[in-house]
Amino acid sequence: MASTIKGGRTQQAATAALIVVLCCVSASQSQAAAAGEEDCTGSGVTLVLDSVFRSAPCLGTDVNADGRVSAADIVAEVVAVIVFTPTPTESPTPTITPTASITPTFTQTPTITRTGTRTPTDTPTTTPTRTATATPSDTATRTPTATGTDTATATATRTPTDTPTTTPTRTATATPSDTATPTATATPTLSQTPSVTPTETPSPTPTRENSGPQVVFFGIVNNLDGCVSCCSEGCPNPPLPTPTPMKDEQGRRVFQANFGQFVIVVEGVPGFSGAAAGTSLGDPSAMSRPDLQIENSRDMGNGSLAVCDATQNGGVPGVPTPDFSLGSQSITAALNDFACRFDPGISADAPCTLLDTTRVPGTITTPKPSVQFCDLVQTNALFLSGDSILTVRLRDVQGNLGPPAQIVVHVP
Repeated sequence: MASTIKGGRTQQAATAALIVVLCCVSASQSQAAAAGEEDCTGSGVTLVLDSVFRSAPCLGTDVNADGRVSAADIVAEVVAVIVFTPTPTESPTPTITPTASITPTFTQTPTITRTGTRTPTDTPTTTPTRTATATPSDTATRTPTATGTDTATATATRTPTDTPTTTPTRTATATPSDTATPTATATPTLSQTPSVTPTETPSPTPTRENSGPQVVFFGIVNNLDGCVSCCSEGCPNPPLPTPTPMKDEQGRRVFQANFGQFVIVVEGVPGFSGAAAGTSLGDPSAMSRPDLQIENSRDMGNGSLAVCDATQNGGVPGVPTPDFSLGSQSITAALNDFACRFDPGISADAPCTLLDTTRVPGTITTPKPSVQFCDLVQTNALFLSGDSILTVRLRDVQGNLGPPAQIVVHVP
């Protein structure tokens, strides 16, 4: 609004200044125009100015329509241009303001409106009605006759009698009646659009293959008492160095046995799963598999198929090709039969192996592994002459199996 007022005052000032200038033009020059008019080029104030100072005015320059072209027409043209020319105004720039969406909820509230109902009531009103009743009255009128006798004449006279008549009159009586008129009441409810925030659901990490316990030692001890090295008093001092392990073409360590009876030792530590190794050592019913799963490629003893029959002089059936696949009942039975003959060592904190001449129980692996399993091969399950391939793997308490390990035992 302020800019509009300011613009208007500026236009008025300009108009006034122009009028003052034009007033200085000689009146004789303004009136010098001839009666004839010419068709001139140009438009607006310029055309009017040119027309005023010409001998013959231009067509259409008599702006004020007074019959002549003079300085007054210049003023009229200027006023028309300045005053009546619309001043452009700035278009407001819309500003978008986010607003909450309100959804009205209508609640019906009954409003009691009393409406008068007129009930006609009959009120008896006594209105007298006059009814004419003829009551004869005998009046003797004597009329003399020529015969000298009196003649009596009876004359009837009617006497009006008032008889009351009841005429009902209707009287309007207002009886109020309650009429319920529902009134809608708008209760604004803020409509909120829930913001969807993506939530990442962690994908279950599949169990890594061979993530169970790792076998850190797998071998045999020739001494039946579990002595790892020379444990007798006649041992050389200093002791002889440990011989370099022998390995076959496939990189498997080869253990030389004096005969088919010795101690089999397995030591393990937690694997990638981090769970502790299990210590179950065979199920006589062969319904499940043990945590210590060990196979021999050849029969031990008589190779009896009975499970956990060591006390009945039964042997252990061999698995010619190492196989731990599930679904094979014969492999499950062989695993349980072999594992039943082991005893846990470190799990009970009592290793089955002895260290040098001090004969102190200790593990073959240092630092101390988490589990140690030992089997003193019994006479009913002696190894046969030749090479036997032993394969072992451990399972942790979460059911994860570790990688298999293999050795070769050579019996002369």
